[in-house]
Amino acid sequence: MGLRGRALVAMAIMCLIVLCAGVAGTIAVARGFDRAERETLAEHVSAADALVERTAENIAASARDYGFWTDTHRFVTGQYPEFPEDAIGDPGDTLGSLRIDALLLVDEDREILYQAVIADDTWRDAPADLATWAAEAEPPEVGTSVTAVTTIDGQPALAAVAGITNNEQTVDPVSVLVMARIIDDELLAALSKASPATLSLGSPEADTELRFVGRDKAMGGVDLRDLDGQTTATLLAALDRPVASAARRSIELLVLTLTAGLILAFGSFGFWLTTRVTKRIAVLDGLVDRRREGGEDSVSISGDDEIARLSDNVGELLNEVTALQHRRAEARLGTMIQSSSDIVVLCDASGTARYATPALQRTLGVDPATVAGRFVADVLNIADPESLPANLERLKVVPSGQTLTFAYDAHTVGGDLRHLEIVGMNHLTTPDVNALVLTVRDQTERRQFEEDLRVQAVTDGLTGLANRTLFRDRVKHALSRHQRHADASLAVLFLDLDDFKTINDSLGHAAGDAVLRRVAGALDGCLRSMDTAARLGGDEFACLIEDVTDPKDVTALIERIQATIGEPMELTDRVVTVEASIGVAYANSASSDADALLRNADTAMYIAKAGGKGRHEEFEPEMHAMAMRRLELKSAMAEALAREEFRLVYQPIIDLETGRGVGAEALLRWRHPAWGEIRPLEFIPLAEETGFIVPLGRWVLHEACRKAVAWQHDSDAPLSVSVNVSVRQLAEEGIVDDVAQALAASGLPPELLQLELTESLFILDQDAVASTLQELKQLGVMLAIDDFGTGHATLAYLRDFPIDVLKIDRSFVQAIEDGDTPNELIDGVLSLAESLGMSTLAEGIENAHERDNLRAAKCRLAQGYLFAHPLEVDEFDGWLLEQRGREVTAARTQAGSSQLAQP
Repeated sequence: MGLRGRALVAMAIMCLIVLCAGVAGTIAVARGFDRAERETLAEHVSAADALVERTAENIAASARDYGFWTDTHRFVTGQYPEFPEDAIGDPGDTLGSLRIDALLLVDEDREILYQAVIADDTWRDAPADLATWAAEAEPPEVGTSVTAVTTIDGQPALAAVAGITNNEQTVDPVSVLVMARIIDDELLAALSKASPATLSLGSPEADTELRFVGRDKAMGGVDLRDLDGQTTATLLAALDRPVASAARRSIELLVLTLTAGLILAFGSFGFWLTTRVTKRIAVLDGLVDRRREGGEDSVSISGDDEIARLSDNVGELLNEVTALQHRRAEARLGTMIQSSSDIVVLCDASGTARYATPALQRTLGVDPATVAGRFVADVLNIADPESLPANLERLKVVPSGQTLTFAYDAHTVGGDLRHLEIVGMNHLTTPDVNALVLTVRDQTERRQFEEDLRVQAVTDGLTGLANRTLFRDRVKHALSRHQRHADASLAVLFLDLDDFKTINDSLGHAAGDAVLRRVAGALDGCLRSMDTAARLGGDEFACLIEDVTDPKDVTALIERIQATIGEPMELTDRVVTVEASIGVAYANSASSDADALLRNADTAMYIAKAGGKGRHEEFEPEMHAMAMRRLELKSAMAEALAREEFRLVYQPIIDLETGRGVGAEALLRWRHPAWGEIRPLEFIPLAEETGFIVPLGRWVLHEACRKAVAWQHDSDAPLSVSVNVSVRQLAEEGIVDDVAQALAASGLPPELLQLELTESLFILDQDAVASTLQELKQLGVMLAIDDFGTGHATLAYLRDFPIDVLKIDRSFVQAIEDGDTPNELIDGVLSLAESLGMSTLAEGIENAHERDNLRAAKCRLAQGYLFAHPLEVDEFDGWLLEQRGREVTAARTQAGSSQLAQP
């Protein structure tokens, strides 16, 4: 909003403020008058009520006078029947002088003995409403009277009731005298004369609250009540408000007059402000904007006041600012040219230099002060100057404003090679320039950067080996050479590090990168200079072996690579060993292209890994079918769990001393609806490789715990269940929660769950493993090392980790049958377990000889085909029942033998 608009808004706001102040003052004055008139009206209503009470008291005094006469008492008791004529005489005179409209004498039986009622200047009997009221009135105490409001022919009337007694007031009143006066217009007029308010009579429902009616009148009233306290009529008082009305009208007129005057004054001031100030300032603002945008208009406004002088001063200031901006722009341009990394050379049409910027010294080592009069090619030390004159001729015909670009190699004063890009512009016809302007950029670093990018595009940034793209290209060219020279073959090795993800997850990516660099160095050291090693991604490597004349040489190379990779390496203060599964494929007619050869080597590698890792395999045609089988298994595995194709079988665990079952190991099985039973050695490595082992292992935990709870009802002694936990599961953060949830959902006591861990867990981060195992032990479960003695377990690990059971591998047990010397080994394991407070369990017991040797060596637990094969759920339930029957029979036999032995 402009200045003019803001000025108008400000004046409008000021008018509104004044108007609001006037309205507020009017309201305040009106409220003050209202308050005062309410107080005055309340006083007048109270005064009118007092007049009515005084009138009622006058009637009551007359009633008391008549009630104290002995003659009145004698009359109502029947002793003086002439009383009305003698004492009252003409009722009109008597009642008129007393201003009474009705007089009634009632005996003690509540019968009216005498009544004098004036209505319309005629005598008549008391109307029914007055007669009923008089008959029901109770006589007050001697010397007192009661006043109330009643009705005479439906008209409100002031009535007084007095008890009839004698002059000495020695007789208790047994009858009453009633006097009443109608509240008519005459009475109201008389009361109004004594009050500033105008009095009127209203119905019982009339509003008696103090209020204002319109702007000129105030109303109020009191209730008139009968003997029972019920409102019979209301006395209303009206009061005129001439002062308040006149005051309000005067204030409103004053406010309107003041508002109109202010609006007129502010309007006049606004018109003057707009025409003489804001409009001229707006014109000045527009002139300044046009001048700022490059216009040549003079910043001047006619007149001899302050605004005109201000416009002159602003014009002069703008002129000075414009000149200053030009000087600064020239200074900036000069600074930019002097400090620019680009060389700017001015030369004439023949190529003779006139000027060069200081960048010439920084880039090529040539002093700019020495360039005048020299040929441009000599100034720039161009390596091939012959083509430069032709380019200058081309530049001379280029239209002004357009550029021509050409590149040259040049040498610095020190002899270093630089790559220059020259961008020329033709300014021969430009005033104050008259030259060819050559902008020379040093492109050496950019060329080097592009070369680095090209190298990075075909090499692995971590290891420096060839990447997949370069490797594939080299395999492709090697195949082309192989087809031309069939006297030698070529081979592709595909390597995958075993359990590399475990190292990454436990020791961190820095340790994983160190392993990858170590493997890359091992490959590079084992290969010939003509061969190629590449990292294809992740932990996958490949080698191209050319000029293969004997496959045995490739086999020897593979063994050398595996031995070198398998050497222990120290990572993060610990020593780890790495193994690699290797697949090899030779070039033949079935692998005539690079992709097929790589695919075949990859397939052979997966077959090697499935066979136990740390191995190598040569591709055979039937392996392709095996690879497709693996792919199909991977695809079907995820849906198999949802389709309930997995199940558990249970192999009993036996106490060698008693021969009874103490638990079972849960073993996973997969029966596919189309492929039938799939071997665990086939699908479990795939599950670990894909990570599916984590949800699958979670299902195994829940299912095994659920089934173990059912066993407790079928056995006299508790039966434990053992569940295998993979290294992949143990590396997951949720393994402790999974175990806790399985125990909670099934209700299995934690001491009856045993988790079997492989020795490969010792290649993980030991601190993380120790923390996880401690959390599992806090749950109360048992921990066992499976296949002990075949992996990475050391005495230090067993001492530091909370292991409960060592499972002796089948290879040690089988040595008993082979006639070796296993007893010393087994005795050593048993002694080690005993010293560490652990139990032992021997696996793979297949004959009585093995069982007896282990029992003699004090091995407590065992499992194997000698006792039972892995059993389906219903078969295991039957095995439990059969074992329980054998125990019952043995107990009974022992009891019978004991009885026979007694004398």
